[in-house]
Amino acid sequence: MQVTDGHPAIPGQNCVTGVTDDTGCRGFGRTTGARLRSVGGSCQADLVLPHVTPAEAALLDLAGRHYRYEANREAAVWDELGLTLMAFWQAVNALLDTERALAHDAVLVRRLQRRRAAMMR
Repeated sequence: MQVTDGHPAIPGQNCVTGVTDDTGCRGFGRTTGARLRSVGGSCQADLVLPHVTPAEAALLDLAGRHYRYEANREAAVWDELGLTLMAFWQAVNALLDTERALAHDAVLVRRLQRRRAAMMR
């Protein structure tokens, strides 16, 4: 898939990601993880979808589970991940703001973002 986040790839322009292909072609785009290549004399960027690590997937999975009591969640976080509840939520909140998390499970991430926003009001 050739995507540059709505911006054309232009030879000689500074690329936001700073990536240069083997032909010296520099692209202009905001795509995270873009790889540039020269096609027919013009630069093209391939979108590389980011993946969550198994540890990040476990964080999201545990954050998405429903518990009747918060103490049960705390025990599960400690048993499965070896983290305190505060460290767990800090890691989850940092992960919620990444595109990797959205690509992994958009419905869960949006639900957790809404819950976080409601708690901050």
